[in-house]
Amino acid sequence: MSDRKISFKGNKKPHGYLSNGAWYMLKVAGSTHEGKYYYLCASLLFSAFTLESYLNYIGLNYINFWSRIEKINVRDKLNVIYEYKSINVDWGNRPFQTIIDLFRFRNMMAHAKPSEYSGTTTIKDEDFDFFDVKEFWETYPTTENAEMAKDDVLRIMENLKEIYNDNAHIMDLGSQFWHDI
Repeated sequence: MSDRKISFKGNKKPHGYLSNGAWYMLKVAGSTHEGKYYYLCASLLFSAFTLESYLNYIGLNYINFWSRIEKINVRDKLNVIYEYKSINVDWGNRPFQTIIDLFRFRNMMAHAKPSEYSGTTTIKDEDFDFFDVKEFWETYPTTENAEMAKDDVLRIMENLKEIYNDNAHIMDLGSQFWHDI
């Protein structure tokens, strides 16, 4: 077997891969009880990564100053991308309302810190052994929230595709071409 010399060129669009990850983790979470919480966490995080990746795709392809603002947070990225087309984002309604909690969760997981808490409450004697104070990052990973996040991220992506008249399918993984030289 001999070596071949080739020339190649291509591109990768991570948002397609990340979206597949969100869908797959949600599917696995629905078919198991063991580790379900962690599969839901993964699905939510993949949904957050999907949106940010797609926003970077739109920004890099359609907004000439994107490289100067790429490091801003996702909420600001959404505002810039929509305002560039003279559209205001309605943060009080879905799908954008979902993004607020999704990225609150993503940021808590990415920048996790220990916390302290105290308080008083009344509980039944039979519930005493099961009492546990839960924080947002512990309660947010539910099947309902993971499904809503996945669906609302896709809604935003489809909306941006239409607004920017982008020819690529939102799940396009990219392409690669090569030939012998």
